[in-house]
Parts: sequence; C-alpha cells; structure tokens
Amino acid sequence: MQMFIPVLGIMLTWLVGLAGIDDVSTLANNPIFVPLPYFFGMDYKALANVIGKPLKVDNCDKWFYVDFGNDTTDEAKEYFGKNTGDPWVTNENTYGMINGKKNMISSPCSDINRLVPYFKDWHEENENEYGGKYPTIDHFLYETIDNLQETKMEYTERNFDANPDVMKLPDAVYTVYEANSKVLKFDARVNDAHYW
Repeated sequence: MQMFIPVLGIMLTWLVGLAGIDDVSTLANNPIFVPLPYFFGMDYKALANVIGKPLKVDNCDKWFYVDFGNDTTDEAKEYFGKNTGDPWVTNENTYGMINGKKNMISSPCSDINRLVPYFKDWHEENENEYGGKYPTIDHFLYETIDNLQETKMEYTERNFDANPDVMKLPDAVYTVYEANSKVLKFDARVNDAHYW
C-alpha cells in the first residue's frame, strides 16, 4: 500500500499534465471571439477614491488619438466609429465599435464634464488645433515629449497636470488599419513616458 499511493500520485500528475496540454493546444489553435474589446485601460480615479492615500490621482481625464492607416477604407472608419465623450443623453454623434452609448465602458469625469475614455481624430485635431503642422502623429509625439524633457520639476511638486505639453499628450494613440465584424487590425502607442 505504501508503494501504491506514490505511484498513483505520479499517474494522476501525468494525467492532469496531459489534460492541461490538450486544453492549452485547443486554445492556441482556435480563434477566440471577444465581443467587446476592452483595450482602453481602466479608470484610476475611481480606484484612487476607494484605495485612498497610497494612490493619488488628481485628474480623471483619459483620452486617445485615433489615426487611420493610408489604406483604411471609409467602411472600416465607420465601423471603428466615433466617441467624443459627450454625455449619452445628448450625444447623437457617437457610433461604431467605440459607441459611447452601448459599446464602451465609460465613467463620468467631473474635471472635464465628459465621459472617459473618449477619442479625438488625429487628422481633425492636427488641422484644427495645429494648422496641419505635423506630417504624422509620430512627429507630434516626438516634439511634445521632447519639450517635456526640458521641464524642470521640484521634488516636492511633481504634479504637471496643468503643463500644456502634458495636456496635449493622449493616453494612447490607436492607428486603425482594418475594422469590421471579423477583423480588428490596429497598432497602439501607449503613453508610458510619465514625468509627473
């Protein structure tokens, strides 16, 4: 009996290993359908309200630039959609995959009177705010981050929420190449260069 239990344990471990390998291979070999991609991060302001002092978040504004590839079709742009963060009740100009009325997990941000996260079209913003100054989003990001590196900071005051360059930087940039009911092809540039 003393010999039977260790042998049984080894056999059971071997069987569980086989089952695990089989399960992993079925997941790896089949496409997984996620009806609502949530790749836009989480709202840290709400989390900071619950946790308290260790996590300090002064600003709940969270927004992203959307850029489209040169070959992105109008149908793909429409499918990806638009979401300006305006309240659901009054926002008639939200549609597509990022529709603020049904597809986005949004939360109100009283600092800016919008629902976050919201999206800005890079090409519209470049024309309207910067007069078409930047040939690509990368030129804009490089210049803005380069300006931030010259910002002087004190050890006791490291909050740069009011800094104009910080306010210009999105939390991420999504470049969408293809979007439809079967495929979402995009690149993401996440703002992880925090100086504040």
